[in-house]
Amino acid sequence: LIKCIKSNLIKVISFDDLGSGNKYVDLKYNILLRKENNIKKAIKGFNNLILTTNKLKINYIKKRIKNILIFFGGYDHNLILEKLLKNNSFFQKKYNYNFIITSNNSSYQNLVEKKKFLYTNHFNINLIKNPKNFEYILHNTDLAIISGGLTMFECLQSGIPSLVIPQYKHQEENIKILKKKKAVLFLPKKIINTFNFKNIINDNESSYLIRKKMSLNARLIINGKASKKIINDIYKLMKA
Repeated sequence: LIKCIKSNLIKVISFDDLGSGNKYVDLKYNILLRKENNIKKAIKGFNNLILTTNKLKINYIKKRIKNILIFFGGYDHNLILEKLLKNNSFFQKKYNYNFIITSNNSSYQNLVEKKKFLYTNHFNINLIKNPKNFEYILHNTDLAIISGGLTMFECLQSGIPSLVIPQYKHQEENIKILKKKKAVLFLPKKIINTFNFKNIINDNESSYLIRKKMSLNARLIINGKASKKIINDIYKLMKA
């Protein structure tokens, strides 16, 4: 297909394309998929990622956590939420837990039942189904517990400290890269049931300093300038 398009003197741009046709592309970006050894002359790096958030608003890191965002993507492939609900160390009464739920989430009913129990015991649980104001929720979040998709990068852009659990292999590879840069905390899905979340979710001074450092590092990686950069790249391509 790409060869056919190119035969009509049309320039082709690709994003995260690992297919055989990528060698014919004029301008290629490999941002999220990490199998790059066979992709020659690809533009790489998370700073080339275009996100959906309209306004770049930096979250102020508070010493005390108040609002925790939990979201594992439109389709929770590994049933991470199910495993999380079974971990007794996860919920603490002093925090607000905002669960983002989509229509495809098979764990919704279990979460409803868990909410009833927790409400009875004075926990603050909010179930937000298919939110239209996701950006507002994001910018009122002190800590995010998420999977490694685009939401992770939106949290990075806003400087939100994040504990990240991968759904897929390429997500795990990206999370490990970000962990080395001290921009996120990586939690393997196989230990969700037994992990002591109180070691991370607390108001200790050490926890605050870790979250603050993560926020600073995250904003260095995703700076919200990808759109302008890519437009400039395309302009140069068209002029060549």
